[in-house]
Amino acid sequence: MRSLIVKNRVVVTLVLLAVLVAGYLGLRALRGAGGASLATETVSRGDLTVTVRADGLVQAYQSAQLFWTISGAVEQINVEVGDVVDPGEVLAVLEQNSLSQNVLLAQVNLIEAQRQLDDLRLSQTQRAEALKAVEEAERALEDGLNNKAAQADALEGVAQAQKELEAAQLNLAIVIKRPPQLAIDQAYANLVLAKEALEQTQEQYEIIQKKLNNPKSLANKLFGQRLRKALKPLELQLASAQRAVVAAQEKYARLLEPVDPLDATIAEGNVMLAQAKLDDAQRNLERVQDGPNPGDIAVLKAQLADARREWERWQDGVDPAEIAAAEARVAAAQAVVAADQITAPFGGVVTGVSITPGDRVSSGSRAFRLDDLDPLLVHLQVSEIDINRVQVGQPVNLTFDAAPGAEYHGRVVETAVVGQDLGGVVGFSVTVELLDPDEKVKPGMTASAEIVVNQLADALLIPNRAIRFLDGRRVVYVPRSGQIVPVEVEIGASSDAFSQVVGGDLQVGDSLMIDLPENFNLDASRSSIISADGGGG
Repeated sequence: MRSLIVKNRVVVTLVLLAVLVAGYLGLRALRGAGGASLATETVSRGDLTVTVRADGLVQAYQSAQLFWTISGAVEQINVEVGDVVDPGEVLAVLEQNSLSQNVLLAQVNLIEAQRQLDDLRLSQTQRAEALKAVEEAERALEDGLNNKAAQADALEGVAQAQKELEAAQLNLAIVIKRPPQLAIDQAYANLVLAKEALEQTQEQYEIIQKKLNNPKSLANKLFGQRLRKALKPLELQLASAQRAVVAAQEKYARLLEPVDPLDATIAEGNVMLAQAKLDDAQRNLERVQDGPNPGDIAVLKAQLADARREWERWQDGVDPAEIAAAEARVAAAQAVVAADQITAPFGGVVTGVSITPGDRVSSGSRAFRLDDLDPLLVHLQVSEIDINRVQVGQPVNLTFDAAPGAEYHGRVVETAVVGQDLGGVVGFSVTVELLDPDEKVKPGMTASAEIVVNQLADALLIPNRAIRFLDGRRVVYVPRSGQIVPVEVEIGASSDAFSQVVGGDLQVGDSLMIDLPENFNLDASRSSIISADGGGG
């Protein structure tokens, strides 16, 4: 039994020794020349942001250099650098007495050209009016020849005039009619009764009010409550009686009022006017009952003939090309006349002023620079390798040498369809809108940008420094069982520092060799590649 225990101890000791030897050999394999420790990193999970790097320049949304188109002396400058202007705002003006003869003649030509254009446009209006007159004359003649329709219209006119006369007569009777004495007497009696009712109610109210104010009533709480309860309906009756007296007084006063002469005159005039309309309607009915009047028809035919002759005069109108030419002459003259001033072609900030009052300028002389800085844009150059990963709407992180330590944000708003040869390298223009600019960012500055083309969450990540190529396959070197073995990996998205692993025999926590020992046997490793599906190569 004791000999068996000794034998087991010997076996355990040999196993431990073998493990120590293997570990020592592995440690030597993992060290480089001189015994230096080799760098490793581990496989991990995390978020991966894939970006495309590019450089570019900050530019305004819209920029313009404004030049004089004529010669003259600067009379007035209305803006200075930094001013915000609206579209069409006048920025500077030349002195009138310094303008050339051509400009002064253009002012005269503009008046004449505008007059000619107005005449041509007026002829278009006259043409439309002539056509309208023909249509109205035709309808009038047709109505004149259609006797049944004329009779129906005449009958309707008589009926309408009769109604208006009856209404006017009724209004006159109301205005001038005096009320009967019986109505006046009755109104007076109603007024007397209303006053008596008011007096009686007032007396009852005052009696109860006196009792309520009596000290004995105040001492008798129950009696005082009864008096106050009786006083409330009397208050309502008193108010009602007062209103009745006022109404009776107003009605009695109206009945006594004399007739207003002005109202009577107006009412009589309305009756006379209504009677005249009725007489005209009856005469028109008598005229159409016997059929169309030859004289009226002759007049209508003559009016139609006149309208048609006028239409023939204007029906061809004016040649549209002639109007277009007149408009062009007006526009040309206006352009020359307006050349004595410079106006803002768009809204923005004045970023340059090249003139001062009194300067003599000539055609082509620079006057202002205007920039629309809302929004600011960054124009990047992206290589042809990366351009297909860039899409409109992607977020962009930007930094500027002129604003160290600050990061700005933007979004892609446009990508070029055609590339440009930039010294043997093909680049594509990408426009980024700057979303959070401040006073530090100015047009013309250089920008470094990272366009976020993809974002992955909880991806299996390895450092790019660990990836190598072996016989055309991507591999990473992993220390396993005291050996360094190449493991084939399939890479998905990549950033500058890390890559996503989408295939390969790797787990979170695995160590990856960043450096290989100088005595590492590369040929031997080829025969031991662990393929992406987990099998040996």
